[in-house]
Amino acid sequence: SLDTTLSNRLVKRLLIDQELSFLKDFIFEKQEISVGKHRIDFLLQGKNSRLFYLEVKSVTYVSNQIARFPDAVTVRGAKHMEVLAKLAAQKNTEAGVLFICQRPDAVEFRPMWDRDPAFGQALTKAFNSGVKAWCITTRVSLEDISVFNEIPVNLKSKP
Repeated sequence: SLDTTLSNRLVKRLLIDQELSFLKDFIFEKQEISVGKHRIDFLLQGKNSRLFYLEVKSVTYVSNQIARFPDAVTVRGAKHMEVLAKLAAQKNTEAGVLFICQRPDAVEFRPMWDRDPAFGQALTKAFNSGVKAWCITTRVSLEDISVFNEIPVNLKSKP
């Protein structure tokens, strides 16, 4: 997909309709939230005033049924992971990253360690700090994008 907003439009619809089972305890609050000098894609509200910050990353690269991100170095993406880790450390706040694979043929997600080890390290550090990580595959057509499957996230640097 050449449309860089497609993944976020899909996720917004899924959040509003509460169609993501792993975020069923949260409702859509806002999109494009400023956090310091950064913007996080979504803010969700949970019970007891819990907040959930969600960053969405679009995955277009799949090889041998492994979805991989990023396909180019992303200093901004690594910074997003650091921001999410700081948010997750706050009281009554959670954070996560959702990788949207714009293909249905992947069975697992991994960071593209060989292309951008700094992003892989930032993602792993964020995950170990409490940031949640998911990946869903999709089917993309000229008219629509739809969820195909949730696949496991593997953060190991060696297969």
